[in-house]
Amino acid sequence: MIRAVVIVSLLGLLVLVLWLPSAHPPERFLAQLRLEHAATASYWGEDSAARMLARALSMQDTARDAAPLPSPGSSPPAGAIDIAIAHEMTSVNRRLFDNSYFRSIVSGQ
Repeated sequence: MIRAVVIVSLLGLLVLVLWLPSAHPPERFLAQLRLEHAATASYWGEDSAARMLARALSMQDTARDAAPLPSPGSSPPAGAIDIAIAHEMTSVNRRLFDNSYFRSIVSGQ
């Protein structure tokens, strides 16, 4: 029973992480956020909706500050293996964080 729960949970996580971003463009997520903000503004009022949005954005900034992206020059590599690993990690970070999908989600545009 536990194995089945673990397998279903992992499959659900894979769907969320891999399939959902590839099946839906970032503009769709941002459009959904705008629709939800408009619905919140019509129900709770514009001031309350603006406060909720500001709080959500401040939480995102706090999370970004808590786990900043590593920079290539943050620590000097010691040996040849360290240099190779640092070079590979830099290229992985560049491929991951410099793609248009990730930039559109982070910037919110």
